Amino acid sequence: YVEFLTNNLNKFYNKDVAKVYFAYCKDQYIRKLINKTKNLKKIDSLRKIRKLVDYRNIKILEKINPIKIYNLKGCSSNICKETLFYYFILVQHSNLDLMKFNLPFFKELSDLKILEESNLAVMIDRIEISEHRPQIYGTQLYYDNSNKLNVSEIIDSKNVNIRRSEIGLEPIEDYLLSFGIKYNK
Repeated sequence: YVEFLTNNLNKFYNKDVAKVYFAYCKDQYIRKLINKTKNLKKIDSLRKIRKLVDYRNIKILEKINPIKIYNLKGCSSNICKETLFYYFILVQHSNLDLMKFNLPFFKELSDLKILEESNLAVMIDRIEISEHRPQIYGTQLYYDNSNKLNVSEIIDSKNVNIRRSEIGLEPIEDYLLSFGIKYNK
């Protein structure tokens, strides 16, 4: 965490860029801790901390205009693209209102090839799940009561691989296998 920040200090030519980087570091740090932990009680405690980190990051995101980051250098620089990707990750870990608010901006970034379509699919699936609808691309997973990882419901699951292939995602069977899940259509 500290190493990442010190190695990237030269990127903070703008307060919003700095806020995104710091928020992203906190976001990823807590998620990596959760993924490394095997003890269920510790995982539960870390998930509560993650909720707090996400809440604080939402407050930061609400004050940032991503278009200002994009317009800094026309987004031709790697710093701009990286910052917008981090902003995207933070938004996908936020709440439904922020995801829906930013979706048109992310679609535009995808059209401009600044954000990959496969990343956009993750955001679309998160929105669908948050609105209690089946996901489209099969990117979203959940833990059941016994802490077992499962894939969330997918609309028209027989054709999910066609949709995934159109946007550059691997077949769902391969994707889920990387999480130890055997896919049944």
